[in-house]
Amino acid sequence: MADDLEKHFLAIVEREFPKHAELHVRHESGDICVYADWKLGNDPARPNKRSKKIRICVSRAAIDDYTDGSEQNRKSADERLRRAVAAQLQAFNPDHNVPAHVPVPIEQWTITTQMLNT
Repeated sequence: MADDLEKHFLAIVEREFPKHAELHVRHESGDICVYADWKLGNDPARPNKRSKKIRICVSRAAIDDYTDGSEQNRKSADERLRRAVAAQLQAFNPDHNVPAHVPVPIEQWTITTQMLNT
């Protein structure tokens, strides 16, 4: 079930990202976290410069409430998740001035049960 949920949440959020974004999923302390970044293509001196990383974590409580919900509630929650990620991405500035030898910043977006299941 956990792998199915990981794939399900990934399928919802990846549609909102640029086509060339790289996304992967990890379980972390009971949360399902999706990591995303992409090549920016905006710095001739650094042609492989990547965006700031985004870490979207669906909390354990949100996951539990989601799986306990009805099919209709889950469909509504899926749409709320999609809208939340889309809104965050609109406000997100992927660029940074971190030197090439330093890890890029990670911006965390936490999806709580209140956001997902109400």
